[in-house]
Amino acid sequence: MVKYSEQTHKDLHLYLVFGVCNLEQFTVLKSGKLPNFSNDIDISYGILAESHFVSITYNKKTLTEICACTQGNFDGSLLISARPTQEGQNFNVYLDQPLYSFKSSIHSGIIELPDESYNTMLYVFPDIDGVKRNAFTSVSISQVDDKIQIDSIHTYPNENIFVKTNSQIKL
Repeated sequence: MVKYSEQTHKDLHLYLVFGVCNLEQFTVLKSGKLPNFSNDIDISYGILAESHFVSITYNKKTLTEICACTQGNFDGSLLISARPTQEGQNFNVYLDQPLYSFKSSIHSGIIELPDESYNTMLYVFPDIDGVKRNAFTSVSISQVDDKIQIDSIHTYPNENIFVKTNSQIKL
């Protein structure tokens, strides 16, 4: 079991990488695959101790999104490196195909746990010394028209804050 450590939403980094990433620099808590998700799209995704990752492979090209409360080291294939909760920006990347867009929003309070399903992964962090923290990360993958949509929730109970992210990749 991983020991829970408090993090701050202000440290959340967004990385968008063209290609498959070496995740050994992060602590992978849970991972899964959605092979042949739709029209020959393969998806690998998971929960990191630091946040989440999603890799989407389509037409033999891979795009990987990582949100992490730590700095990552990537090679020359890094398309975005940003701190969306500090910069308060939305991001768009225009490639030949796909088009990638990212939005984040910060909320006060506590949010209910989402249900885990075929395309939604949830990790609830352990309590600290018997004190319930309500700390969790969830990531959900869906298809909306010609876009793959990634929705995530990251809670920071020590700050009474949760962050929602939404990414879309146009195929």
